[in-house]
Parts: sequence; C-alpha cells; structure tokens
Amino acid sequence: MPLPLFALAGYDTSAHLSEETSRASVVAARGTVRSVAASWAAGGVLLAALTFAVQDSAGTQAGPTGVPVAQIFLDALGPAFAKALMLIVIVAQFLCGYAVTASCSRMIYAFSRGGALPGWPRWRQLTRRTRVPANANANYTLAATAGALTLAALWWRFGRRAYLKHHATADQTHDDDTTEGIIR
Repeated sequence: MPLPLFALAGYDTSAHLSEETSRASVVAARGTVRSVAASWAAGGVLLAALTFAVQDSAGTQAGPTGVPVAQIFLDALGPAFAKALMLIVIVAQFLCGYAVTASCSRMIYAFSRGGALPGWPRWRQLTRRTRVPANANANYTLAATAGALTLAALWWRFGRRAYLKHHATADQTHDDDTTEGIIR
C-alpha cells in the first residue's frame, strides 16, 4: 500500500507546486518523471530484498507478528534491527502523509483562487505574517482526521470481530454485542 502512495505523493506534489516555480513546463515534467522513476527503482530494490530475505514462506505468513514484512525483518535481522527498520518505515509513511497534506492544501488554495470550491473566499485567505493558506491547511487536515477516525471506527466495529473470530478457541464463548453473528 505505501509504495503507490509514495509515487503518487511525489509526482502529484511536483505537478501541483509547479505554478510556484520558474520554467514550470520543464521543471515540473522532470520532477514528475524523476519521482516515478525513483519510486520504481526504490520499490523494486525493496521488493527484491524482501523476497530474497524470506527464509520460510509458511512461517513468514503465519508468524507471531501477523505482519509478513515485519516477520521478514525479524527473521533476517533480529529483534533490534527489525524494530529500527520498522521505525524507519513508520517515519517514512508519516513523512509521505505530510507531503500529501501539503500538496492537498496547496490544491485547495489554488482551486479556491479561481472560485472553483464551495467556500472559496475562506480557503483562499493567507495568514498575514507568513503568507500561508492556513484555512486550506486546516480544511484538509480536519477532513483527513475525520476520514481516519471513520476508518478507525469501522475497524473497531468489523475488524475486531474478524480478529476475535480468527483467534477464538473452541472453549471460548463470545456473547457480547461486539461479536454478534460472527463467531456463532
């Protein structure tokens, strides 16, 4: 999942920030191509490394972590390096999300300057001191937070049920409403 997001964030950011650059017709195109090429190369290296690092395919899929990539890191590198590498992956995903947020708020600002969004007078305002579209930033950040909370609620309601069903033993009974209709 993160690999396409990294590629999307890279070329999308190049495209949307192009009106702020000089020689945009050349620079934005180069940024887009370089972003896709770098994502392709880095993703290929990562996938090849993960594939060659698999020691036991069945053990990787049924490992105690429940996450095959984390299990590959753990099996190949040991606990300390696996944790460090997973931390790097988490930070990279966070930074990718940060770049997408910056690009999206920039898009909201650009579209509202042309009056193409509902509420455009508010979204096109810049702060006096830093000249940043803070309202556009807040708009996207609140929308993304609402989406994340919705996904978390859906996971809690449905993902938890599947987890309990998968990990229930024969002697366990689940009569509470959170597993209604799933385990029975």
